[in-house]
Amino acid sequence: MRSSAVSNMPSREPVVTVKLVPVMLVEDDLATQTRLAGILATLGIADNHIRCARTIASAQQVIENHTFSLALIDADLLNGNDVNLI
Repeated sequence: MRSSAVSNMPSREPVVTVKLVPVMLVEDDLATQTRLAGILATLGIADNHIRCARTIASAQQVIENHTFSLALIDADLLNGNDVNLI
C-alpha cells in the first residue's frame, strides 16, 4: 500500500540553488544586528560574507564598493530614508 501512495505523488521540479552571499545587513540596533548575523550563520553564511552597516550613509558607502546577492534592511532606520537605500 505504501508504494502506491508514493507513485501517486506528483513529480517535483528540480531544485534550484540560490546564491545568498555576499549579504548586506543594515540595522542600527547592535543587538538585533548580532542576532540577525547569527541567524545567517545557521544558514551556513560565514561572517566574512556579511557586510554590516548601522546607518544609511555607511550602507551607501559599502554599496558603492561591493555588490550583494541579499540585503536585510531595517525598515525603521532613524537616520535616513531606508526606501531610497533599497
